[in-house]
Amino acid sequence: MNMGQSKGQILDRVLIFLTSSMKTYLDTRSPPTQATAPGSTSLLHAPAIA
Repeated sequence: MNMGQSKGQILDRVLIFLTSSMKTYLDTRSPPTQATAPGSTSLLHAPAIA
């Protein structure tokens, strides 16, 4: 389930698996671009573990 699909749900346990793009954003507080993160997924469409 990705973050868009899970929006608004209430779950007992959740594991958020950060992609490299998400880690970069948390470290730098600036969204990654294709030039700095080739092959990475968008933060809005990042895969998650179901």
